[in-house]
Amino acid sequence: MPHHHRPTTIAILGADTVVENAIALLLESAGYDTKVLEDPSASAANAEEQLVGVDLLLLTPSLREETREGFLKAIEVTPATVGMPVLALSTAPQDELNDRPGMVPWPTPLEDLGRTIEAALVSVPSGEPGGAERLPSKPAGHGGAAARDCA
Repeated sequence: MPHHHRPTTIAILGADTVVENAIALLLESAGYDTKVLEDPSASAANAEEQLVGVDLLLLTPSLREETREGFLKAIEVTPATVGMPVLALSTAPQDELNDRPGMVPWPTPLEDLGRTIEAALVSVPSGEPGGAERLPSKPAGHGGAAARDCA
C-alpha cells in the first residue's frame, strides 16, 4: 500500500497512444491515477502545466530520444518539477540497463513495476517541491546541479 494520503498520480509520456493507454490501464488496475501527456515537445511552461499534481513521470519505450531529452530538460528548470522521479521503460536488454538508474525493462510484470514506482517515490522527500537531491532516473549527461542550485 502506498504511503501517500491521496492516490499516486503517474504521468505517462510517449509517442504511441495505444502503448500509453495500455500502460495507463495497467497502472490504474494497480490503484494508481494516471495522466497521459499530450504534447511531448512541450516548452518548460507547458511541461510544468502538464505535470501539475503528478507524483512521477513514466516514459514509454516508443518515445524518441530527442523528445525524451527535450522534455527532461524542460522540467529540469521548472521549480515545481525539479526532483520529480522519472522512470523510463526500455526494451533494451537487461544487462544494458543495470548501470542506468531509472531505467525499467519493458515488458515487466506489474508487481515489479509497482515496486520500482514505490521505490522511486520513497526516494523523494515529501512536501518539498524540488527538494530531492537526485533524480533517480536522470539520464547520464544531464547536469541538473545548476537547476537544483537555483530552486
